[in-house]
Amino acid sequence: MGHDPDWSTAKELDRRFEMRRMQDDVKRADIYAIYIHLGTMKRLWETAGRSGLPIRRCEEQALIRPYVNQQLKWEENRNKRKAAGLPPCAN
Repeated sequence: MGHDPDWSTAKELDRRFEMRRMQDDVKRADIYAIYIHLGTMKRLWETAGRSGLPIRRCEEQALIRPYVNQQLKWEENRNKRKAAGLPPCAN
């Protein structure tokens, strides 16, 4: 028979992968992706016994939420203008 996989190693690799993706999002200034990653990565720290980290991730999400809303609104306006045959929004 085979060996059971080492899930702790897989979990640690997954954590590192997600952190690298978050760093890439920050470099690209992709606020929406950062917001999503903060929400999905809370699970990495929930079982670590460090209760402050998930709370901080929620607070960080709350800080950037207005910018996410602004970006979504801008994209919605851009799509409406495009559908109407108008030039795209300047900002």
